[in-house]
Amino acid sequence: MPKIQYSRRAEQELADILAYTKQRWGDAQAGTYFQELADTFNLLARYKEMGRSLSATRPTWRRFEQASHVLLYQSIPDGIRIQRIIHKRRLVQPHLQ
Repeated sequence: MPKIQYSRRAEQELADILAYTKQRWGDAQAGTYFQELADTFNLLARYKEMGRSLSATRPTWRRFEQASHVLLYQSIPDGIRIQRIIHKRRLVQPHLQ
């Protein structure tokens, strides 16, 4: 099973997403959305090239859209590292720093 790591920012963003989803739509929907994200992380870890390259700004990063969020990740030798989890309505470019 490929490994999935998270940056501190991605960990906080995931916690914020789940808290918001729980508050807005309840525990069941938060659990469902968390599972969808986890399934996507596992898929990306297995097929690292699925996301679009961000070669112009971050040569080692890739981008993949999942439901309402954009996942920014890097390939690591034994899996991926999730760098950011950003809502689609927010501009991605400022979050690449």
